[in-house]
Amino acid sequence: MTFYNVDYRFTLPDGREFRGNIKSRMGRLKEQFRNLPSEIPVTVEYLVDDPTVNRLKGDGNETLQEWLWRRVGIGMLLLILFLSPGVAVIRDAFRAVKRRRLCA
Repeated sequence: MTFYNVDYRFTLPDGREFRGNIKSRMGRLKEQFRNLPSEIPVTVEYLVDDPTVNRLKGDGNETLQEWLWRRVGIGMLLLILFLSPGVAVIRDAFRAVKRRRLCA
């Protein structure tokens, strides 16, 4: 599996400089940040009260709902998809046991 590592730095209007880093699996890092030959200008988002909390603009989730869908919603969907055959087998087994009791 290929991983990408992007280092960036930015300077606040007051002159303080900060650094950031993104580590991402192949396919999750935007194409524009892959295999860069040299430095390129980027836009950085940061918390005004704590610039050490920062990210490249557009990296990550924009809203809590987007994060929930990506982390919880898709996980639940996959869980249901993979568990449904097992649930069907267990349901059929219970029905078979119930039929045997009624016939006996």
